[in-house]
Amino acid sequence: WLTVIPQLFACLGHSSPVVGNAIVPLLVRIAKEAPELIVYYYVVGTRSARVIRSPSLQKLYDQIKTGLNPTYTEHIGHLLDEFQKVTVLWEEIWFNKLTYLNSEAPKRLHQFGVEMSRLKSHPAMKSTIDIKEKYRILLFPVISAIERLLKETIEMSATTNHEMWFTTSYKDRFLLL
Repeated sequence: WLTVIPQLFACLGHSSPVVGNAIVPLLVRIAKEAPELIVYYYVVGTRSARVIRSPSLQKLYDQIKTGLNPTYTEHIGHLLDEFQKVTVLWEEIWFNKLTYLNSEAPKRLHQFGVEMSRLKSHPAMKSTIDIKEKYRILLFPVISAIERLLKETIEMSATTNHEMWFTTSYKDRFLLL
């Protein structure tokens, strides 16, 4: 079973619901008889964006959950969280986000300037609501991305020595943003 389990989980997202519904009983049976074979794939699957966005996939995963020990799945979830902490460092997360924003922000600022010039040249359109709307559409995503990253890293309590070092070293600099 070990070699086909990833393919079985992949088939849960098949375009035909019949396929997913046919595979779930098999996965539930495996979960009851040998949970160690599927718990990792189950936990990873429940965290995937595709499953989170799809109510039908969530229902299939909920059915599989009936065959698994909740404590066991929780422990695997914690293990995966810890693996992520040691493989993806906070400075890498910040570097990737700031690199992306470094290319994105100037484009958005330029577009905002163009829109402001356009609003100034048309007095009828020059309202606070129009300016706020342009800001919300063009610049707010950049600011909210940084705020979200602050909440996920600096403002979250550090749990590893490296996270504590990162917070101590960079907190003041990031809060100036």
